[in-house]
Amino acid sequence: MKTTQLNTTNAYKRVLIFLNANAAQLGSVMQLAAVAVLTALVASLTGGGGTQGSTVTTKGGNTNQIKTMRAALIKTMRSIAAIAKAARPTTPNIPTPQPPPLNISSAKLLEDATAMVQAVTPFQQTFIAAGLAATFVADLSSAIAELDSAVTAQGTFKGQRVNATTVVATSLKAARAQFDIIAPQVENALVGNEPLLQEWKTIKRVSPRPSSASSSTSTPVTPTPTPTPAATPTHPAGTAPAAGADHAHTPEAIAA
Repeated sequence: MKTTQLNTTNAYKRVLIFLNANAAQLGSVMQLAAVAVLTALVASLTGGGGTQGSTVTTKGGNTNQIKTMRAALIKTMRSIAAIAKAARPTTPNIPTPQPPPLNISSAKLLEDATAMVQAVTPFQQTFIAAGLAATFVADLSSAIAELDSAVTAQGTFKGQRVNATTVVATSLKAARAQFDIIAPQVENALVGNEPLLQEWKTIKRVSPRPSSASSSTSTPVTPTPTPTPAATPTHPAGTAPAAGADHAHTPEAIAA
C-alpha cells in the first residue's frame, strides 16, 4: 500500500473510532447505511494492504532466489563451453557453445541452456572425462526447469501486486463516497457542541500537518543580535542641552 493510501485508510479508521465513541451524541447518524459500508470497506482495505505487503516480501525472496539460480547456471554453462572449446582439436564435431554473459536476460539464458543440453548430450563422455559429473546433463536440465519455474512465479507475484494495488484504489474510492455521505450528517448532529465538532474536523484529516518542531528539515534560526545600548549624550561642562534635544526620540514624541 502506498503512503498516501495508508494515510487515507488510517483517516477512515479514525473516523470510525470517533463515530463509535460518540454514538450517543450522533444519534441517527450511526444508523446510516454508509457507516456500515465504510466499516466493511476499511476492513477490506486493511486486508488488501496486508496482501499487497506480503506479495512484495515474497517477490523480494523470489528475486534473490533467481539471482542465485542464474549465477549457478551461468557458471555451469561456462564450464561446459570451456571444455567443448578445449576438446575441439581432438573432437572436431563437438559443438562449441558461447559462454553466456552475466547480464543475459533470464529468457535468453533459459533458451541458450536448453539448446546447450541438446547439443552436448551426444558428447557426454567427453565432458565427463574432462571432470564434469556423470549426471551433468540431468543436473543442467533440472537447473533449467527450476529457474524457469522461479521466473514464472516472479511474473505471478507481479500480477498479484498489481491486482492488490487496484483493489486498494477501488476500495478507497468507494470509502470516500461513503465518507461524503457521513461527514455532513456528523457536522449537523454536532451543531452547538463546539469541542466535539473541532475534534471531528481534526480526526477526519488524512494526515496531520507536521509541526515545525517535528519537521525533519527545519530552517536555521539566525540569532537576533542584542542591540548595543545607545550612548548617553554628554555635554560640555556648563553647557545646557538644547530644548527638546533629549526628548526627540522618546516613545511619547514618536506617538505624537
